[in-house]
Amino acid sequence: MTASGHPPLDAEGTETFVETRAGSLFFLNAVLAGPTLLVLWPVLVRGALRAMGALEGPSSLLDPVPALAASVGPWIAWLSVLPLALTIRNLGMELPTTARWTLRAFVAVHLGVLAWWGLAVIG
Repeated sequence: MTASGHPPLDAEGTETFVETRAGSLFFLNAVLAGPTLLVLWPVLVRGALRAMGALEGPSSLLDPVPALAASVGPWIAWLSVLPLALTIRNLGMELPTTARWTLRAFVAVHLGVLAWWGLAVIG
């Protein structure tokens, strides 16, 4: 907010995205995707390192987070339904192109978690 109580404007004289309702909901979606991304990062790094042959056997640095997620995840993964619903709802808002693509990536992440949960429950 500026001293006059109005939101700040960008160079074109329009309200900045961060100060809009869509911007605040985008930030909320990013926060809700955070725990999933925190688990996926070590899994992806570990997979890439093993694929390149740079990591063989167990890793004390990269294995604890996925191991914890594997033991706790099936019990709480269904909670991804809530951020998924919010993200899909927010895709209906008017958003900048980069924000829209980022929200689509969040949808993919949440769907991946739900698919993993479904496979863990079934199998």
